[in-house]
Amino acid sequence: MREREPAVCPVCGWTDDDAAVVSRHHTSEGVIVWTRCVCGAVRARLHRLGPAEPVARAEPPWDA
Repeated sequence: MREREPAVCPVCGWTDDDAAVVSRHHTSEGVIVWTRCVCGAVRARLHRLGPAEPVARAEPPWDA
């Protein structure tokens, strides 16, 4: 898997590592994340949903 290069601000060129998350909204397509760069520029990104991955499981009770 190829590692993604960090996204940069189109105004000042700083990486998103220094951007502050302003808000996050769940949609049917994924998650919209609004960030503010250190220069003050605001940007929205859509993080698309991928396939679901199981993270926990439990066996049914034996007396069921």
